[in-house]
Amino acid sequence: FRILFFIVVLMVPVVGSSQSECLHFDDGSYVGIGSNSINEARTIELWFKLDEDFDQYETTIQSLLVRNTSGCDECDEVTVALMSNGGTSLHGHLQFKWQKDGNVPIKIFSDTNAWSGGQWHHVAAVISEVDGMMMFIDGVKQQDVNQSQTQPITTSDTLARIGRWGTAPNNPRYFHGNIETVRISANARYNANFFPSCLDTLPDSNTMSLWLFN
Repeated sequence: FRILFFIVVLMVPVVGSSQSECLHFDDGSYVGIGSNSINEARTIELWFKLDEDFDQYETTIQSLLVRNTSGCDECDEVTVALMSNGGTSLHGHLQFKWQKDGNVPIKIFSDTNAWSGGQWHHVAAVISEVDGMMMFIDGVKQQDVNQSQTQPITTSDTLARIGRWGTAPNNPRYFHGNIETVRISANARYNANFFPSCLDTLPDSNTMSLWLFN
């Protein structure tokens, strides 16, 4: 496995209620995790806690992990983000999107569109060779799946970021809250409900990169 060097911009460590020390994000805060950190990945997972409630009436996207591309119809763009009411996506839902090769984006969404501030959640975005694209919230498999998409995330030299989608000052769509234990894996780690661990994650042979942020 590799633990990559990353860029931290205006990060503030805080103490979470149910997690150990972790990073806090707000306007102007993000972590750049390199241009190859999610290439060929099949699982993106992390813990997050919003500062405030988030629902279908929010006007600003909250970005967890995004590889934002421009040109070629946003080819190879990947997003894990809470969606606002300003676009055509399901408002308030957590979206896992992969726009492969500039084609029509493949999107799946969480069951819920209401999130309480101050509460920790685990999200796992998975692409299985057998079951396709899936999402798990707090270990529960969400109803929205795409069984036809079974290839891993494509290779790109675009920088991926934790906590931001877009380039400042043009609508960077920052996350507001805490994020920790971000793990990128080469395998599809989950295909059924599971119990996310609150303990520090240890790397294994399928771990491509891991940021504990504590």
